Amino acid sequence: MRDRFTEILKVGKKSRFSIRDKILISFLAVSLVSVGIISVFALRNMGVVGTTARVNTIRLGESAVTESIAALEDSGRKIIQLRSQVVARESQIYIQNNTFKGMETLIKSPDLGKIAVQTVGQTGNTFLYGQDGVVYFNADPALVGKDLYSLASGADNFRMILENGYRGEAAGYYDQEDQHGNIRAKYVYCVPIANTPLIIGATTYIDEFSRPAAETESNINSAVLTTTQYVQNQMDLAQWTFIVIIVCMIIIITILAYYIARSITEPITALAKGSEIIAMGNLDHKIELHTGDEIEQLSLQFNS
Repeated sequence: MRDRFTEILKVGKKSRFSIRDKILISFLAVSLVSVGIISVFALRNMGVVGTTARVNTIRLGESAVTESIAALEDSGRKIIQLRSQVVARESQIYIQNNTFKGMETLIKSPDLGKIAVQTVGQTGNTFLYGQDGVVYFNADPALVGKDLYSLASGADNFRMILENGYRGEAAGYYDQEDQHGNIRAKYVYCVPIANTPLIIGATTYIDEFSRPAAETESNINSAVLTTTQYVQNQMDLAQWTFIVIIVCMIIIITILAYYIARSITEPITALAKGSEIIAMGNLDHKIELHTGDEIEQLSLQFNS
C-alpha cells in the first residue's frame, strides 16, 4: 500500500504544470482577454472621437468663412442696389426741377453729372446711360458719349444687364480685369429714372465687401489648426493615460492572480508533502492546515 502511494506521488511529480501555474494562467487569460477587448474598443472609440472632433472643427472654420463671405457679399449687393436707387431718385428730382431746360441740355449738365456719378464701394461708381445705348455720364471721361459696347468692353453679360435696365430694375454679375490684370467678379444694379429714357447703373467688385472675411480666413485657419492640434494632443494624452492604466491593471491582476493561486496551492503542497512523509512510514506526522475549506477537511482525514 505504501509503495502504491509512493508511486502515485512520483507520477504526480511528472506533471508539466503545477496547479498554481494552471490557476495563474487561467486567471490571467480570462482577465487579459477581457482587458484586451475593452482596450481595443476604448482606444478605437478615442481615435474616432478625436478624428470627428478635428473634422468638425475644420468644417466649422470653413463654414464660418464661407457664411461670412456670403453674408458680406449679400450686404454688398444691397449697398450697390441702394446706391443705384438713391442716385436714380436724386437724378429724377433734379430733372423734374429743371425740365424747362430740355433733355438735350440736361444730359450735358455738369450738375446732373455730379449727381449721376458717385462712388460705390472702394473702386466702383455709378453712371448714367440712355435707352439709346449711349453713356452720358461716367467716372471715366473717355467713355462719355460712347455706346454700351464700349462701356461693357466685351463683357456680354454686362451689356445684357444694362439693356435689361431699359425695361426695369436689373442686376447681375460679370467678370472684368482689374488694374493688376486679375479677373474679378463685379456686380451691377440698374434703375431707370422715372418718366425719362435714362438709367442709373451702379457697379463695383463684389469682393470689396467680402475682403475682410477673406483676410481673416488665415486667422480662422490658424485658430482651427491650434484647436485641432490641442484636440489631438488631448486625445494622445488620453490614449497614453488609458494605456498606462491598462498596464497597471495588468500588473495588479498578475500580482493578485499570483497570490490567489498561491493561497490555493500552498495548502495543497503542504498536504502533498505531509502525505509523502506519511507514505515514508512516519504515521505519527500531523498535517497542520487552517484554510477553513475542503483542503483542511482533507488534512484532518489524513491525520485521523
